[in-house]
Amino acid sequence: MTFTPGQSVRLRLTSSQFDPYLLVRTPGGRRIDNDDMASGNRDAALEFPLAEAGTYEVVVTSYRPSERGAYRLLVE
Repeated sequence: MTFTPGQSVRLRLTSSQFDPYLLVRTPGGRRIDNDDMASGNRDAALEFPLAEAGTYEVVVTSYRPSERGAYRLLVE
């Protein structure tokens, strides 16, 4: 995904079939990740300001190895 610096972005990852894990790599190589957005809630979420121009890599995976299933990724 490509974003403009100065914006902020909010990502939310949900699934009823596995425990979602969300990872973002910035253009400069910084890693931002989240497993559970809140205690008792398995959904993953990230909100962060966009400090760098370029392409941000968004990785959707599961917390536990080998878990699979449908998911929904919301980008705001």
